[in-house]
Amino acid sequence: MRFHAYFLLVVPFVFSLDSPALAADPPECRRQDVRLERPDVTKRHAELSGVVLSGRQLITISNEGLDKDKRRHSVQIFEGDPQSGFRHKRDAELFTADEDACGEADFEALAREGETYFAITSHSVNRKKQKPGHSYEKNRKRLTRKGIETCKARYQLVRFRITDSKTVEVEERVSLKDMIADHPVLRPFAKIPNKENGIDIEGLAVKDGHLYVGFRGPVLRQNYVPVLRIGRKLDDDAIEDAELLFVNLGGRGIRGLAETPRGLAILAGPNGDEAQSFAIYFWDGRDQVGRRGSPGGKALLRCSLGLHPDDKPESLTFIDDGPSGMRFLLVFDGAALKAELRTVH
Repeated sequence: MRFHAYFLLVVPFVFSLDSPALAADPPECRRQDVRLERPDVTKRHAELSGVVLSGRQLITISNEGLDKDKRRHSVQIFEGDPQSGFRHKRDAELFTADEDACGEADFEALAREGETYFAITSHSVNRKKQKPGHSYEKNRKRLTRKGIETCKARYQLVRFRITDSKTVEVEERVSLKDMIADHPVLRPFAKIPNKENGIDIEGLAVKDGHLYVGFRGPVLRQNYVPVLRIGRKLDDDAIEDAELLFVNLGGRGIRGLAETPRGLAILAGPNGDEAQSFAIYFWDGRDQVGRRGSPGGKALLRCSLGLHPDDKPESLTFIDDGPSGMRFLLVFDGAALKAELRTVH
C-alpha cells in the first residue's frame, strides 16, 4: 500500500495567518442558543455526533442507533433556520446491523458536497466502563484486554444521497480498517481503546475534491494529531493513496471538522476524560510538520468554548461569513437535543 506521511501539501485555500499559532488565553466566541425540536425525542436522539446544513435542512447523526435495541442508525432531518430554530421532519435509515452482529456502529461525523453526503464511524475499539454496582473483580477485569470490545460495524465510511424514501441511497460503503492497520504511524494505536489514545475518528469534511478525516486520538508527542486526506471517490486507489497530515491543537483531539470558503475549521476538545477546554481552530489545510527551510502549515486557536463536563460539543457546520465574523452551528452529545451558534472573529 502507498502512504505519504512526510510531505508538504500545497492547497489553494488559506486563512489569514496573522495570529499566533497557540494563543495562551483566547477569547470566548459569541454564543446564541438554537432550538431543535423533536416530539418523540429520547437520549438516543440527543446524542448528536455529526451535522451538516443544506439550505433549510439540518441533517444530523447520532453515535447511537435510534431504535430501542440501538441497531438502526439513521440521519435525522430537521427543517428551519438558525434564528427561529429547526423542527424534526423525518429520519432516513443509513445502516442497520444484523441481528447476530454487534450493532454499535458509532457514527461520529457527517460531511456534504452538493447533493452528496458522507458519514464515518469511529474505526475504534472500546473499553467497557467501570460500574459501581459490579464487584471489585469484575471492574478489575474490565481494565485488562478482556475489557476491550471490537465491533465490525464501527469500520465504515459511507457515501450516500438523501431521497424522499425512509432510507438513504447508499452509493459506496468502505472501511479504513486495513489501511489503518498497515500504516506505519497509525498501526500501533489500532488495538488501543478509544479515549485511551487509541484510534478514534470524529471529524469529516470535504474540500476541493478530497475528504479530510480527523482523529480525536491518537494525540502524538508534541501534540500532533493525524488527519487523513482521501480522494472523495472512495475507490481502492483513493484509500491506498491516502495522505497523512498532522495538526497541532495544544493537546486536544479533533471533535469536528467543517469546510468554509476560506479553509477548514476544527472543533477541538479532550481526547479522553481529562478536564480540558473545547475550542475552535482555523487550519490552512497544510501538514504542520515542516522541514529545514520550509515551514509547515498553521492551525490558529480562534476562540474558547470552555469546559463541558456534561453535554459536549460534538460537531460543527459553517453558516456564513459576515462583518461580525464566521458563524458556525454546533450540536451536542447530551441528555437533551441541543444546538448553538458561535461567531468566530
